[in-house]
Amino acid sequence: MRNVSELKKALKQTKFPEFMERLRFEKGPNGLWFYRSRGILIDVLLIQPLAGGNGMRLHLSTTTLDLLTDFDRDRFPRGFYSAFGNVSRLFLTKKGIRFAGYDWPTEDEVQVRESVLKICEFVRSDLIPWYNNIRTRKDLYDSIHDDVKYDNGSFSEHLVRVLLVE
Repeated sequence: MRNVSELKKALKQTKFPEFMERLRFEKGPNGLWFYRSRGILIDVLLIQPLAGGNGMRLHLSTTTLDLLTDFDRDRFPRGFYSAFGNVSRLFLTKKGIRFAGYDWPTEDEVQVRESVLKICEFVRSDLIPWYNNIRTRKDLYDSIHDDVKYDNGSFSEHLVRVLLVE
């Protein structure tokens, strides 16, 4: 897929949005991310088209609007795609949920269809159970990769303050 609109069209043809809706996810306003609200928690699957149109990367995270300090929560879900930071630093890969990203091939409709079939398998087998195990702020904190929690920066302090102290 050479551009974002072609990728969106190809994803729509695979019925991926309908698949996610059956899992109670809503499509984000720009069509390249899906979210499911569970109280204060928001499960996110964000599709990042890669330069050159030859792939896509799937970011996954559970988050809470409290972590997004510069986001106008009254506008949610508008603007969330650009404000979202992959809090967990995890990705959906051909080996399941991993810290390192994986580029799902999208050079043509056949590759998109094959990628989406595998992605749907992993969403059912790995991703939904992973999301469902995050039920509290503490669970959310525990789901975040250690490189993020212990980077000694202001964001790691913010994580502790929002998820463990407040």
